[in-house]
Amino acid sequence: MVYITKFYDSHDNAVAINSLRRIKTIKKLGYQVYIYKHSGKFLYNILSLYPHIKHSQGIIIRIDGSCILDKYSLLKIIFPNKQFIWEVHGFPEENITENSNYSSRVQVNWKNIKRKIYSFFINLDIFISEELEIYSKNKIFIHKKIVIQNYYNAIISNRKSTNPLLSLILNKWKFLVLWGGSAQYPWHALDVIEQVAKKIYAKDPKIIFIILGGTESWHRFNWFKNIILVSKMPLSDYLNFVKKSNICLALYNIKSMKFYMSPLKLLDYMALGKPVITTGIGSIKSLIRNGINGMLTDNNIDNIVEKILLLKNNPKIAKSLGKNAQITIKHNYNEDKAKRLYQIAFRSVGIN
Repeated sequence: MVYITKFYDSHDNAVAINSLRRIKTIKKLGYQVYIYKHSGKFLYNILSLYPHIKHSQGIIIRIDGSCILDKYSLLKIIFPNKQFIWEVHGFPEENITENSNYSSRVQVNWKNIKRKIYSFFINLDIFISEELEIYSKNKIFIHKKIVIQNYYNAIISNRKSTNPLLSLILNKWKFLVLWGGSAQYPWHALDVIEQVAKKIYAKDPKIIFIILGGTESWHRFNWFKNIILVSKMPLSDYLNFVKKSNICLALYNIKSMKFYMSPLKLLDYMALGKPVITTGIGSIKSLIRNGINGMLTDNNIDNIVEKILLLKNNPKIAKSLGKNAQITIKHNYNEDKAKRLYQIAFRSVGIN
């Protein structure tokens, strides 16, 4: 099997973490996987890939909003008897914001046209959420399909962290509200988090907001009395921050995102037993049962402040949400389920 991706050797990048998680699952099924990292030189990449594809049954291409890897689908012309598989994570319009100019919108339309052409060469599409599958129906040609949602791998949570920053923070503040991720993307509602932090400070100044990856944020923070911006860190350190936090946030700008993705951060929060407050849109609504295994919000500032204070003042409620969140991930978003679905997917196109 050949797996083509943009990143795979980074410990602080969501794309790399997700790719490695899925590659490890495929390997556990007994397949040998050659990981190919796109280098930017397409002709060179084709020549490098040729001997590996020649001896592989299937080629998996990671497809996302960047559209960088779409053109690898043309290799089907050279290898018509090989099974080409798209692992679909997103579409180019997710990069469009309210401030995007006409030229940017034209480029997105052109990328979508090319993607639809490339999709003609694909034997199987793997979607990361049911919402994404539905969204894709009129965007690409779909021959065979399956949904394999993002999932949690318990092994990754057992790595030790040596980051001293967390101890320094815990020495000063005892109640941590955490957000972590790729802060450069405008669909993350970091502006909302700043407003929440500012408003909650007047009610309870002992609550601290930790923004992991926040030093590279699309949003310019101006309030720092109870906000700490932390640079990106290895996954083991990130998960240690999650473990020590009291509440985890997964907030999204509703207007900026066609919400069909399956956020890894939310799965990690829940798997580690954390009470989560998240924007109630798209695939999140099928994951979170409001008040049972998490809390949904419409990004109203007062609503989020109220929820944080409720959880802080009622630890039994917070613990119950976290416990139910863990159960949800354990039963529905686990690697064993993903393995079964990958096996079904590969057999559907004759890969044994």
